[in-house]
Amino acid sequence: MAVLPAQVAAQWKQRAQTKTVRRRRSDGTYAEVVSPRLDGSTLLIAVRALYLDLAQWAGEEPTRWGSGVAPCPIREADLNVRRQGQRVTARMDQRTHQRLPALPTVVHAAKELLDNAQARLQAVQTAPAGGRFEALGETFTRAKRPGSTWVYDAGGRRRDLVQRERRAFWGWATVEFLQHTGAGSRRCWRPAITV
Repeated sequence: MAVLPAQVAAQWKQRAQTKTVRRRRSDGTYAEVVSPRLDGSTLLIAVRALYLDLAQWAGEEPTRWGSGVAPCPIREADLNVRRQGQRVTARMDQRTHQRLPALPTVVHAAKELLDNAQARLQAVQTAPAGGRFEALGETFTRAKRPGSTWVYDAGGRRRDLVQRERRAFWGWATVEFLQHTGAGSRRCWRPAITV
């Protein structure tokens, strides 16, 4: 295998770290915009792994793999794994800070969905089999089978109100758990991730 010239390797590594996107301007023409790639080191790691695998295989079977061995153009220092990890952490923290103001809205929405699902379920349990009833401004027809919590809405669609209440409950419970324990925070999961 031919040795890749250092200049060519450097140019390729630079291109691997960036992406070029064509954007349409307001006048209808296109401009190429070069921006850093968020996961540029992933490609470098894969290429470095290929070179190192070939070198190992050549040591084990020189006649088969020896011709494919060349010095790896990607050094350990090129990968910046620690810096890449810090960037990922910074992006996660930024997303957390951006979304934190919406938490009360999410908590309120989950509680409202649960309350509505429970009100519908209570209404169907008191309605006679096959009878019509109203819950939260909607009209439903209960299934004719006694004890059933299946209903038909005004559009004729069938709904299982027990299933809907169960989903609403677990959605609410998840939101409450994450809100009160902070388990959704990256900091709480760090020990599990690093193991």
